[in-house]
This record gives sequence, structure tokens and C-alpha cells, in this order.
Amino acid sequence: MHHIEIENQERKARRAEAAMEILRLREPVTLSDPRAFDVEDIGAWVDLMRDAEREAAAMRPSADDYLRSAADEMADRAESRDAEDGERSMRRAVESFNALYGHRLTETQGWQFMSILKKARGAEGAYREDDYVDDIAYCALAAESAREAL
Repeated sequence: MHHIEIENQERKARRAEAAMEILRLREPVTLSDPRAFDVEDIGAWVDLMRDAEREAAAMRPSADDYLRSAADEMADRAESRDAEDGERSMRRAVESFNALYGHRLTETQGWQFMSILKKARGAEGAYREDDYVDDIAYCALAAESAREAL
């Protein structure tokens, strides 16, 4: 799945950034120091650091990556639920909720509720890509539902 690939890339980028920060903060090495690199090593090291910085920047997911991940998740749910049109269980969930509690929640409001839940989760604790990818999918499903309700 695309989101797993992005998570692996993010982990690599965080490790590369952490390594670069450690290197930046350590005490300087003079050429007379026995730990010093020779001139050829220094050039290679500088090239390696530049490449690592470029790679770390390139691994950060873009908005397009998040959109693709959300679409992939929706396709995966369609396959795992054996439903041609994907995850479309909200109507049944809302109808059941309304029957149990006497409310008039719409399908669109159900998707919007799930989006708010993901936003609330994203506002707490550490970053989790899942909160944002699912939120994107729920927003798209809410838009689809609202259009169909016209």
C-alpha cells in the first residue's frame, strides 16, 4: 500500500535528519586531530551529507501523496468489503443510529462526524499519518454523499 511506503520514507527521512543534527552539534575536529578525515574523505562526506539532505526533503509526502493514499485506502476497503463502490456503510450506520436514538442524522453528517473524529485525534499526541489519510477519505465521502442528497 502507498501509505506504508510513505511511512517508511518518513522514518528514513527522520533518521537522516537526526543523524545530520547529531553531526552538526558534535565538537569540531581539527586537521591535527587523530580523528580527522583526510581531504578526499571530507569531500566525499560533504557530498554524502548533501545527498542525504536532498533525499530527506524528497521523502516528505506531498498533498498529492496524501490524496493518493486516501484513494488507495478506499480501494482497499472496497476490496476487503467485497463492495464494488467501496466503503459505503455510513448510510446503514446512520439509519441504525437514528432508529436507536431517535435522531435525524444524515449520511453526510455521519461522514462529517468521522472527519471531525480524525481531526480531534490528529490534534492530540504524536503525528499519525492514518488520522490525516482517513480524514481526507471521509471528506471526499461526505462530499459525495451531499451531492447525492440533492
